This record gives sequence, C-alpha cells and structure tokens, in this order.
Amino acid sequence: MATRYERASKQDPVGPIDPKYTKQMTSPARDFAYWATGFVCAAIGGLAIGMLGLGQLWAVLLGIVGILLAWTLTSIYTKYQEQRADSVTMGVIGIASFYICEFILVNLGVNLPSFSQFNADWFGWHVFILVVAILFVIFNLLWVYGEYLKQTPEEKDMVLHGDDWFEPGEPQLRLDCGITLDCTADEIWPYMVQSGQSQAGWYSFDWLEKIFTFDITNHYTIHTEWQDLKPGDYQWFHQAPFSIGEWVTEHNPEEHYWAAHSDSRKDPNGPNDEKALLMPGFKSFAWTWNWYVYDIGGGRCRYIQRCDCAFTPKTTLRKWFIAFLLGTASIVMCHGYMSCMQRIARGTQKVTDKHI
Repeated sequence: MATRYERASKQDPVGPIDPKYTKQMTSPARDFAYWATGFVCAAIGGLAIGMLGLGQLWAVLLGIVGILLAWTLTSIYTKYQEQRADSVTMGVIGIASFYICEFILVNLGVNLPSFSQFNADWFGWHVFILVVAILFVIFNLLWVYGEYLKQTPEEKDMVLHGDDWFEPGEPQLRLDCGITLDCTADEIWPYMVQSGQSQAGWYSFDWLEKIFTFDITNHYTIHTEWQDLKPGDYQWFHQAPFSIGEWVTEHNPEEHYWAAHSDSRKDPNGPNDEKALLMPGFKSFAWTWNWYVYDIGGGRCRYIQRCDCAFTPKTTLRKWFIAFLLGTASIVMCHGYMSCMQRIARGTQKVTDKHI
C-alpha cells in the first residue's frame, strides 16, 4: 500500500528556527484598534447619519467601510492572511457591539437618533437586530479564538513533509497554527501520534464532538498499542457510515513529523469503509494536514501544523463556503488540540477514569 504514496515529500523541513513572537503573533492593542474601528464607524453611521433620518442601514454601511479601510491598511502592512482576517473579525465584532450597546441604552430610556424611525416597533425590528448582532459576535469570537495560536513568518516559509501532495499553486485555502510547548518533542510526540477518532481522540472538545455525532473520547495517557503510525493508516474523524478522515502519507517518529491527506481524486475510498470527503456540489475535494514538532532548547519545543485545501470547480462562493463551514470548526478544534497538548506538557490536564 505504501506505493500509493510515492509522491511523498523528500525535502527536509527547514529548522530549527528562532521561535520568538513577532509582528505576526496576536497583538491585543492591534485587535482593540480593529474593534474600535468597527464600533466607532457604526456609531457615526447610526447616530450622526441617523439624525438625517437615514436610519440603521447607514450604520452598517459605514461600519463596513471602516472594516474595509482597516483590511486595506493591514494588507499593505503584512502579507499574512491571518492579520487581514483579524482586522475583519474584530471590526465586525465592533459593529455588532455598537448595536448591542445601542439596544441596551434605548431600552434604558436614552433617546438615540438612529432609533428614531423604529421606536414604534421596538420588540420587532430592534430585537431582531439584537439577536443578529449577538450571533455575529459569537461567530467572530470563534475565529478570534481559533486564529490566536499563530506561526512565525519563518515557520510559514518552512517546507514541510507532505506539502508536495499538491501541485504548486493548486491549493486555494490554507490553515496553519503553532504553539510553544513546555516540554521536549520526544516527550509530547507519543500523545500526538496516537490521535484519531478510533484511538486517543483529537484532544479537543470531545463533549462538543459527541453533540455533532462524532464518537470521540479523548485519552490523556500513552497507549503503546496506538504508537505504530505508518503510511497508509486511516485516521478517522467521524465513524462510518459518514467515514470522514484522512490517510497517513508519511511518518517519522525520530524527526517528529507526519503528513496526511484526504483526496477524492487519488484516494476516494479504502477497504474498510474509509472515504475521502467529497462535499455536495463539488467535483473534487482534497486536503493535506502536515504536523511537525521541533526542539528549541530549554526543555521546550515548537509544535506547528499546516492544512492546505484544494477543490473543483474553483469559485469564490465555494471558497467562502469551505472557509466558513469547515474552516470555523477546524480552527476552533485545532486551538483546542494545541491547548490540550500544552496542558499535557505542563502536567495540568485533568484525567478521569474514562479518559485514561
């Protein structure tokens, strides 16, 4: 079966590198500036323009203008998509926060010009706006949470094993993240290598995964029977009949990396109900998920992962569909996984009987 993976990367990853946090890493001050941009622009639109009798729509439009301005300035400043995404998500939270504050103030009896046209139908239009604003805050906070653990620019430029599963320029979307763990690569690798729905779980929110019918239970101890990861193994995400998962492309426990893929074009199914995910309305759908852990000295290591995605037909609508549907779930669960690895590294992960 290993012959199916002859295209596996023969290039060694670049590293080790300087793991210091750089401009690429999350900055609270910058995030607050993005939030303030959305809030202030929405306030100007909702209050000042509202005095002219133009109403709520202008608050949204001006807030969007503010977000686009922040996104443009950020795009000039950096080439990394996460910073551009941060400007959008925090700006949207700012707009939504304005509407929530406005709802509270008006409900307390404060007369605000932006609501002057709608006071007669308070529990209709206003409540609807409040609910939408809260949903926008929740959704965008998921992205803020998921994107918090960023890679350094040097790590983004690394060539990882498995990157060459796709042809150059073929992937349309990329998710990557990284974290510094308070342990060595040798110490954390046995936990990571036993990941999988049918093994030690995916070290994230297994209670949430069960709500969405994923039969996953995390195990926070090392199991020797799950240490033999090899090319051709299928790592399950969701059990049959949905059979969502990926095949291991290559694995090297000494160098602490593995590469995996799901590709409806090249590996559509396997002998034991394994399947490559093919989204409805797509002719093909594929991703790679490549992992690497390297020591940085002082008893610490860096853990990074990269997920590339390619699909056909290539349309903007499908790209946004994948980003918001699968992307939102992926970044949240990846953050959960990495945070769990840090707790394991620090010895603070709570272990109950069912999670041994």
